[in-house]
Amino acid sequence: PNFYSYYDIGVPFDGEWAEIFNSDKAIYGGLNQFNGIPLKATNNPLQGQPFRITIRLAPFGALFLTHVDANNRDTKEIKENTTAKPAEETVEVNLNKDVKIITNKNRSMS
Repeated sequence: PNFYSYYDIGVPFDGEWAEIFNSDKAIYGGLNQFNGIPLKATNNPLQGQPFRITIRLAPFGALFLTHVDANNRDTKEIKENTTAKPAEETVEVNLNKDVKIITNKNRSMS
């Protein structure tokens, strides 16, 4: 599996695209290789779409993007809800004697 610093994907709209989820963030156990700023689409068709953006793509990662539209009232809510927040308590679960899951809900893992 490879990490790609510059991976182009086709998108249907011009303008900015924001990452709303990336499984490679440290809070999910990843290496923190995420797209931190809105991505600007270029007028260069790719994959049957009229525009393209360049993303950072982690191996085995899941990435969700949304089109940022200043006239869309949901855009502000999306920006507010995508900030990583530490969880509230520590939970420890013993599945069996070989596997132990520990989550820290008091501290950020980043």
